[in-house]
Amino acid sequence: MIWIGIVIGIVVIEWFLKAHFDKKLKFGETIEIGKGKIILKKYYNKGAALDSFETYPKQLLLVTGGMIGVILYLWKKAIGMQGEYVRKIAFSLLLGGAISNLLDRLTKHYVVDYFSFSWKKIRHIVFNIADFCIFIGSFLFLLASLKEKK
Repeated sequence: MIWIGIVIGIVVIEWFLKAHFDKKLKFGETIEIGKGKIILKKYYNKGAALDSFETYPKQLLLVTGGMIGVILYLWKKAIGMQGEYVRKIAFSLLLGGAISNLLDRLTKHYVVDYFSFSWKKIRHIVFNIADFCIFIGSFLFLLASLKEKK
């Protein structure tokens, strides 16, 4: 099934990308690509977005696990529905991204982030692909929800 493939694909690809950049990049080192628009750099995020809740790692694990449980339930429910492709994609992206970051937290006690953008306001924020999957999945879920209300 394509939806399971998306989730597994995100987790596997991210596992390899995080391992690659964790090994290749040194702390403090930056590599600019795309005419300097994308910056590769290694960062260990011990919390959630922007290091929030880094002083509460056990609680963060519980909350993340609980959220994954809710997303998994909604994902399974959406898969059983006719159509609803935006919702299915949204939950697949959310689930893949969340599981990927949770695996880092469980195995390393931090999440490996490895790229940023050169825009001044967000240059200090370091991301990974899982973060983008979570962001895009959340946006698509919001769109699907707004469409449903109309």
